[in-house]
Amino acid sequence: MGSDNQNWFSGKTPPVSAHVGQACDAGGTEPPPASISSVPKWQRSRARGLHGIFRRMKSQTEMGSPLARLARRRAAYHNGRPIRCAPEHRLALSVGTIVRLYRLWLRGGEVPSVLHLHYGVHRSQIPAPVLCRFVEFCSRCQWRDMRTAWEAFEKMRLNVGRGRHSQKPLRAISYSQLCYFFPGRSFAALQGQLKAIAMAQIEIGKLRLQFIAEIRRRLPDRPSRPRKRPDWQI
Repeated sequence: MGSDNQNWFSGKTPPVSAHVGQACDAGGTEPPPASISSVPKWQRSRARGLHGIFRRMKSQTEMGSPLARLARRRAAYHNGRPIRCAPEHRLALSVGTIVRLYRLWLRGGEVPSVLHLHYGVHRSQIPAPVLCRFVEFCSRCQWRDMRTAWEAFEKMRLNVGRGRHSQKPLRAISYSQLCYFFPGRSFAALQGQLKAIAMAQIEIGKLRLQFIAEIRRRLPDRPSRPRKRPDWQI
């Protein structure tokens, strides 16, 4: 590893848990100087170190190295190391965290500011009954994608819930809020089962026609009457 990453670690202090949040600057541009000064020094040091790691990872992936192997190597080396300017804080870098932050860094324009930590309490903006209605709505028929299903759901005015007071209606819920609480993989799982049911019904119809054709070839529509034997006695 390069010396520019080793110099942010020093000392041996008990680890402090730090959860990585989403970066608010996802547009790929550096924040203004006022917002940079509001970020603690140890977070800026951490972001600069990760920025250097991800730059080398990008060059190595472009040369054909697998991302998973590079992430395992970085996690084994950097996980648990203290930050030089704040030894009471240690890096929490598992393989999954490195891969997630690397992709966030790529989407954010490859700048250190997207790697700053942001702590906060996320308040739910969507009531449970609305989301339950949408799940029921998606489980009834197949849709091209989740956005198409949500637009049809909106046209029926089913996306309006209730606020804290029953007499005050809640504003309409956006598609981005829906994706946060009901990810696309859940929608794909529902639609996959509906597709499997449709394919099974097609196969059942084919088998039904096949068995009916075989029965009609073997049996007549009306059973033949038994013939009476002639009586030759006089």
